Amino acid sequence: MLGLALLVSVQADAVDTSKIANALAAAKRGDARGDFTAALAILMPLAEQGNAEAQARLGVMRETGEGLIQDYSAAIAWYQRAAEQGDPTAQNNLGMMYARGLGVRKNYWKDISG
Repeated sequence: MLGLALLVSVQADAVDTSKIANALAAAKRGDARGDFTAALAILMPLAEQGNAEAQARLGVMRETGEGLIQDYSAAIAWYQRAAEQGDPTAQNNLGMMYARGLGVRKNYWKDISG
């Protein structure tokens, strides 16, 4: 019986993973066509649930002002959350913000690896 419960759990995780992947792909399509409102509607709930890729993308949107008001402090916060989970895009972008002094004091040696 335990084996069946484990199988059902694994299958549910696979479905959730598939749904998340599909949602992220839809957000990327929205970005590509400039529909940032649609992308934001998909990304925000995922990011708030802890999805590092969505958090990193929201960091980009906040840094660049795509679909949201440009806010370096908010970008850093999203990048930090994703970087702490090991997201390489967020780690790179957070490091670049420190290197350029965007929203933070310039710091070439800040350890942001999480």
